[in-house]
Amino acid sequence: MEAKPVSIALHYRQTPQLETEIFKLGRELARRYGLHTLRGKCLLELIAPGARNKGETIALLAKQLQAEAVIYFGDDHTDETVFALRSIPLLSVFVAPGKGEKRAAVPKSERHMWPTRAKYWLAGPEEVVTTLQALARPSRCHSPA
Repeated sequence: MEAKPVSIALHYRQTPQLETEIFKLGRELARRYGLHTLRGKCLLELIAPGARNKGETIALLAKQLQAEAVIYFGDDHTDETVFALRSIPLLSVFVAPGKGEKRAAVPKSERHMWPTRAKYWLAGPEEVVTTLQALARPSRCHSPA
């Protein structure tokens, strides 16, 4: 269990056999306390009513920071609210499980490639590093004088 500012995440990555029990417990707690649930990668999040989702938070931050553009990498269902944003200039990237990640630990219900609203895909965390390094390099293009 992970306590967050406006939610509690029930993780089961290391015990995928408990998925059914975690969801049963999570749904009961959500019903009892008026919480919302959000399924993620080997987790169930119990969210306080009125809490912002990731998309709402990113849109608010982009506005407050007067960002010209946002690059967002995500690997979970919980990132889809960001991928769906149309109110800010957004480069959205879904990161699939990498070669080093233990795919066998992912529950059967989550082993398929998820449909996503992200515009781009990367094959794993290693490609995120490569992409960020490429973006950090000085441009070789020069503006005409």
